[in-house]
Amino acid sequence: MNKTINQLLQLQDLEMAMREQEVMGKRKRASEASGTLDECIHALRMKLEPEPAGVYERIRKRYQVYVVPMLHDACSGCFMKLPVGDVSAIKHGEMWLCPNCNRFLYFDPHQKRPTENRRYKGLARF
Repeated sequence: MNKTINQLLQLQDLEMAMREQEVMGKRKRASEASGTLDECIHALRMKLEPEPAGVYERIRKRYQVYVVPMLHDACSGCFMKLPVGDVSAIKHGEMWLCPNCNRFLYFDPHQKRPTENRRYKGLARF
């Protein structure tokens, strides 16, 4: 996986942890922990290259989840089917944006794919 995608995934996880603390309403403990989370988020933002950092700032205002895996040759954020050329570029580890929702896409080779479609008949459906 691309180094920039790894950094973006870490940023996304840290920002989600920050939001969870805010939602939980634990202000005393959250303020201490959010200080360290803010520092980690700021340090990761500084490590990003300029071009992905600009795209990151724009996308994170719109979506809470802005780095998504490619599933079944489609963006798992908007479920739009991707062009064949984009799919092969993502599978080769290039950093790519979804042409529909502009989220960062990555390919996870360890992801399980269903091997067959089972259609159950009769009572086995339930």
